Amino acid sequence: MLRDRLILETHVDLIGSRGPVCAFYPGAELHDDASNWWGPNPTAVVAMLEVVGFRHVEVVFQTGLATRTLRTARDWIRREVNRPGFREGRLVVHARK
Repeated sequence: MLRDRLILETHVDLIGSRGPVCAFYPGAELHDDASNWWGPNPTAVVAMLEVVGFRHVEVVFQTGLATRTLRTARDWIRREVNRPGFREGRLVVHARK
């Protein structure tokens, strides 16, 4: 059993914000899912992991600009609301103590 390693895949928002920030989604605003309340930016994800004791935190994947742009354009054309926008994406982090 590994107790000192973490692989985290999560939704991120406010990509491009410099400081650690989180977007709040009251109700079912994010993908019509009432259990998703927060969208931290990548800086906030890394900071939270460091605060709880992970010394080595590495972002190994982040949704790229081209993917976010194409997805946002597609959703706008389809007029889909409650879908991720340009500033949102996915993040994968490896962390170890």
